[in-house]
Amino acid sequence: MPELFDVVELLVTFPESNLHLGVRGAIVDCYDGCISLLQIYEKSAKMKKLVKL
Repeated sequence: MPELFDVVELLVTFPESNLHLGVRGAIVDCYDGCISLLQIYEKSAKMKKLVKL
């Protein structure tokens, strides 16, 4: 089960958030074992955006 601050890589595309397969981010909020908020990073390791799933 994913935990806070785990690094994840998307296995699906979320077109409404402009997130594509392979994008990496860190879990910054979980609710009932489900990821609800991701912090997405650019390749330079700078934060790009926060995404609510």
